[in-house]
Amino acid sequence: MGSFQIGSRILTSSFSYIYNFSQKPGMSNRHFRRWLFKLPLAFLFIAAGIAAIMYPIYYERPHQEWMKWGGASIGLFTIGLLFFGSALVHKVKSDLIKRTSRRFKIMMEEDDEED
Repeated sequence: MGSFQIGSRILTSSFSYIYNFSQKPGMSNRHFRRWLFKLPLAFLFIAAGIAAIMYPIYYERPHQEWMKWGGASIGLFTIGLLFFGSALVHKVKSDLIKRTSRRFKIMMEEDDEED
């Protein structure tokens, strides 16, 4: 029972970080939201692509259907990889914008102290 509580505590804190992020409204927030939307969608498409190839193997479908299931699997898997790449780009942009805004804020505070 103790390990279950620790696991649920970790998951709860992880999800609360993702959904209750505190950022300034602006470009980094938009990129963060796009990353948050596209990453689970990418994993969903990748899992669907893997499931599409596993279905004919598990249920022993006729050989005529293998080409259809293989094409569907390749298509879904490729779409998942595209969403994953796009999510990574948005995550990097979000992190760069956050880091730049922090540096800018520090520089402005230093300029105010000098005046």
